[in-house]
Amino acid sequence: MRLISLIFPLLLVFLIGCEKELQENVTVDEWKEDFVALKAGLEEYNPALYEYNSEERFNEVFDSLYNSMDDTSWLSFFRVASRLGAEMNEGHLTIGSSKAPFRRGFADGSFKYMPLGMSIAGDSLFLWKHVTEDTTFRQGDRIISINGKTAEEIVAQLGDYILTDGHIKTARNHTIRNLFTWLYFWYIEQPDSFSLKFQSPGSNEIKEVVLPALTHKEVGEAARKKFPPKAEEAESGDKFHIKEIVDKTAYLKLKSFDWRIVEEYQLDADKFYEDFFRDLKAQSVDYLIVDLRGNRGGRKEFANSMIPCINKAGFTGKYFESIKYSGGVTEYETPENSQYFFDGKIFVITDGGTFSSGTSLAVFLKELGHAIVVGEETGGRYEGFVAGSSEEVTLPNSGAKVYIPRYNMVNLTAISQKTSNRGLLPDHEVTYTPEEKISGIDKERKLIDSLIVEMKNRK
Repeated sequence: MRLISLIFPLLLVFLIGCEKELQENVTVDEWKEDFVALKAGLEEYNPALYEYNSEERFNEVFDSLYNSMDDTSWLSFFRVASRLGAEMNEGHLTIGSSKAPFRRGFADGSFKYMPLGMSIAGDSLFLWKHVTEDTTFRQGDRIISINGKTAEEIVAQLGDYILTDGHIKTARNHTIRNLFTWLYFWYIEQPDSFSLKFQSPGSNEIKEVVLPALTHKEVGEAARKKFPPKAEEAESGDKFHIKEIVDKTAYLKLKSFDWRIVEEYQLDADKFYEDFFRDLKAQSVDYLIVDLRGNRGGRKEFANSMIPCINKAGFTGKYFESIKYSGGVTEYETPENSQYFFDGKIFVITDGGTFSSGTSLAVFLKELGHAIVVGEETGGRYEGFVAGSSEEVTLPNSGAKVYIPRYNMVNLTAISQKTSNRGLLPDHEVTYTPEEKISGIDKERKLIDSLIVEMKNRK
């Protein structure tokens, strides 16, 4: 188990570029000028800024944040920039690169942070992983408070800063699970120690433990000591997908459409789906499960190219359009059905980590393939999102860079769900208790298996 990556995901891998000539001594007035430049960049390059938001509300939040700026630190600016970004209701914005002071301190050891990983259910936090030698608490313990602030207060405060599409709670929770220690450092506090009050499952007793803040190096050393690597430990296998066909039921887990994985595996979307659906036809498959949990998206053709194989709805005309910030529009016409068109029953599994083109595929499967959606609300907006290539904006005084997505991606097939600023909602919602998460049970697969048995019995 690669514990360090489980607890502290390397967000830096996903950031773009490096700032040059960063200014460490920036005055409050200069930070305010940069904040104005940030807003101007968002207004110029985000083509849907006020499509999914109230312009009046956005300006109110900007004015409030601008007037509150009285700190010259990079971390303080990152907070107000994140708060404004969160008000966009758009999850593709990137503020700063790995070289920005509010990020690089994790890697260079100048930051000390909480040596814990958290899970979340509702607005409650649960201990998921820790590298300390303390045995008074364990995985699954419910966190009552940290340094006097309740878990519910912490979750609510973090939610004000997390960049997500729309008002999607599952997306917020997914980010908190993956990045809790960094988020706590950025948006709550940077103490030298943490006093945690917690409660073990089945117990009414509230216990307390005090843990020191650790550097990234110290966390790594503690993890290697507590969980020494095994010689036989192997990589997790195919980064792109898992597929299996058993008893007329096919399972396809699409892990990611990230361009780096696509290039590493030299994948072609049309060929991949043609080969896959040819196999389904050859083996007379009746049921297809497409698992998109944790699929953060990437190359949009891996959503679009499945349409010829699953368009039961007979949808014709434009199914998708990309609107550039400068006004250009690219329209996508629905292709003819493939000779390997799948006419069986489709299920799709989603969660708060299903984002961007991962959500697009989920919508296509629901709307065009009449799929039954099982799991959580997707982390990506049902109607569409702003993504594509980003505009690099350099803020004038600090030299910080912001990467603003420039294309409004509109899912024209998203017509049956009457919501705004929400993800694709499941037909069968699945939630987990901490004990169920720890056990590793897959409730979504179990539910789908039971639905398939019912369908078979009705034949």
